[in-house]
Amino acid sequence: MSRKNLLVVTSSFPRWKDDHIAQFICDLARRMACEYNVFVLAPHAKGALPQETMAGIPVFRFKFWIGARTLLKGGNAILPNLRTSGLLWFQVPFFILFETLAIIRMIRRFKIDIIHAHWVLPQCLAAVIAAALVRRKPLVFGIAHGADIFGLRGANRLKRLAWNRLAGLSAVSRALLEEVRRIGIRGNVATGVIPMGVDSELFSPDRAGQELRKRHAGSGPFLLYVGRLSEKKGVRYLIEAMPEVLSEFPDAHLLLIGDGEERGRMIALRNELNLPAGQVVFAGAMPNSALPPFFASADVFIGPSIVARGGDREGFPVTFMEAMSCGAAVIATDLESVRECIRDGVNGFIVPQKSPGHIARAITDIIGGKKDAGLVRRNARAFALEAFDLAKITGKYCAFFVNANGGKSAGDAIRPPAPSNIRL
Repeated sequence: MSRKNLLVVTSSFPRWKDDHIAQFICDLARRMACEYNVFVLAPHAKGALPQETMAGIPVFRFKFWIGARTLLKGGNAILPNLRTSGLLWFQVPFFILFETLAIIRMIRRFKIDIIHAHWVLPQCLAAVIAAALVRRKPLVFGIAHGADIFGLRGANRLKRLAWNRLAGLSAVSRALLEEVRRIGIRGNVATGVIPMGVDSELFSPDRAGQELRKRHAGSGPFLLYVGRLSEKKGVRYLIEAMPEVLSEFPDAHLLLIGDGEERGRMIALRNELNLPAGQVVFAGAMPNSALPPFFASADVFIGPSIVARGGDREGFPVTFMEAMSCGAAVIATDLESVRECIRDGVNGFIVPQKSPGHIARAITDIIGGKKDAGLVRRNARAFALEAFDLAKITGKYCAFFVNANGGKSAGDAIRPPAPSNIRL
């Protein structure tokens, strides 16, 4: 039997080799290439090639606007850019139009059997429109990541229009799927909870390095944040926690890896709080392949996510999965999606969101030895291997395609195992 042709449609994808943007989507597409003939369609970005082969996968990029100031300027996600400049909303119809036309060309040129669209808006919408306009009708599946559901609350009609014409919709967390159901999805659309995956061989505790630790923290505690510098990541509350941390552990160092629209404000906040620039360091974005030694070497990884303005929030951040896979001691906030995968004191630590005081105390309790971080680290690694291993996750997506094609809905059957499954 010949292999089916799968088109991955996404608004975020690495722009070039070792780019830091959306490597998890590239990794999933690469693994799916074991089962399908995979093609990727993504928007063009400054400095990116219009067509290339990346990780063995043909990648095609469509243009939708003239000039550098676009919905994806600076490598940022669409929603944060729209919030920083209302004028960018004028580009949205053009983005959807040219993405739809590009999908139609890909369907016809490569005889696409399955479309896998990341983010309900705009990719799922463009994909179902394209599929309706061609003779060859591919099955269209979507992935809800978080901002596409919790954000853009005024676009619920468009969301329903898109996902009610899908063969199946998966969400990266149960909380996200419940929100989809609250908004309204037809019963004939297959649904399931499937997180993004992590390469557990690359993201491993074995990647820890004393030289890296010494370079970034000297002999003091090594604190780490990895992720975008955007409102819903809650980085300001981590920075506001640092005066209390440094008052108890003056030699502690916080390294923040990532970039985003909040970078300037976060640096200004550090300076306003008179935090030493050599101990609260903004390192910028790094290639995904460079991150494992940081996760594995840090004393604590902090993910202070919040519910942002308009209700936008995380699905379940890939950086949390990567940190857990490296056996990091993770401090996260009490969002529903986080509680699905982290059990406080078992495979991580949970604090109230928007609370610098709670973040500070959790950090100082871990580095001061008041919490059994060693056991938590081992449990985090064990849970990540079970719940997030990329090979297993890829298999779940492939099974989802087959089952939905046979008229079966996955319901909540495809989901990460509950943290309570961990044996102490």
